[in-house]
Amino acid sequence: MMACWSCDPMSGYRRQMAKELATGERHDSLFLGIYLGMPAKDFFGHCWQLNKQGLVKEGPQNASVQYALGELKAPGKMYFYPDFHEDKIHKMRLTFSYDAWAIWNKELYSDKLIQDVIRIFERWYGGQFMEIKGKKGHSVFVHIDGNRRISLWIKDDMLVRGLITDMSIDPGDKKNNSVLD
Repeated sequence: MMACWSCDPMSGYRRQMAKELATGERHDSLFLGIYLGMPAKDFFGHCWQLNKQGLVKEGPQNASVQYALGELKAPGKMYFYPDFHEDKIHKMRLTFSYDAWAIWNKELYSDKLIQDVIRIFERWYGGQFMEIKGKKGHSVFVHIDGNRRISLWIKDDMLVRGLITDMSIDPGDKKNNSVLD
């Protein structure tokens, strides 16, 4: 279930962000035992162990970690790689795709994929995603709980992108307040 901010979506988003940050609650859990604030050395060691167990492998050009996301309606992948702040995970960048995507297979386009990912993330993280419409008509789906903000958006016909951010890291920074960065 998604909430939609129709009047001024950004003001509703900013109110929600301020309200959640004011709770002081920390929600650092991401997935696969990875968490916001995880030291870089621990992240790489943890991914090495996940790889040895056959749960993940290297993504394209060894620039991300690939995880077969079995909870999608069709076989697909989640690729992830963190941004570090003071040598700890501050943001997790995500990309999703269905394995059998093809230009003629409209059932596996990103407009279906994003709904699938939202359904999974609502189960993983609880709560609802709000839809924020951008000036160019593009939507970003956002869920905020405490310090953790999850943003999902359609990149193109094939890909859905995501970003999980620890908003407690310099929350006054305008760049940190963007749902996409």
